[in-house]
Amino acid sequence: AGVVANAMAVESLRGSAANIVDEATLAAALHSANDEIYTESMTNHVRHGMGTTIAVLKVTDDDTVLVANVGDARIYRWHEGNLSRVTKDHSYVQELVDEGVITLEEARVHPRRNIVTRALGIDRNVTVDVQSLRVEPGDRLMLCSDGLVDEVTDADIADILRTHPVPGEAAQTLVN
Repeated sequence: AGVVANAMAVESLRGSAANIVDEATLAAALHSANDEIYTESMTNHVRHGMGTTIAVLKVTDDDTVLVANVGDARIYRWHEGNLSRVTKDHSYVQELVDEGVITLEEARVHPRRNIVTRALGIDRNVTVDVQSLRVEPGDRLMLCSDGLVDEVTDADIADILRTHPVPGEAAQTLVN
């Protein structure tokens, strides 16, 4: 029921979008989405245990965006020809990387790379990472799921963004 949880999260955030003006209101919107998904999973046995990862971006003004993530959905920033991760994965292998047990390269092929430590809807309470990010003209922000980053390395993502300045073309190339 992950598809259902994802749709519920999107609809919940869509309904809250006008009220999201800062980090606190974005976190509150994600907590509300978590509550809705968790409640559905507890009251509908067919959907018991459903959850979803999510990456969220909200433009607040000309030079600031709010970003948030739960799980291993990511946000990247392309800035002056360089790619950087804006968000940090909430996963078992990310914890191993943080502890210095494995490298990022080893994390890509680790047998437990799909174990997330946070997701919307799994628990009554969820910790949400939210931050405000200053952006500059020419910056590109890319939101993606593990469906992309499990298949495409950060170096390949950077190469595609470098050679495809039109966002739609870059997105299609990444999917291909």
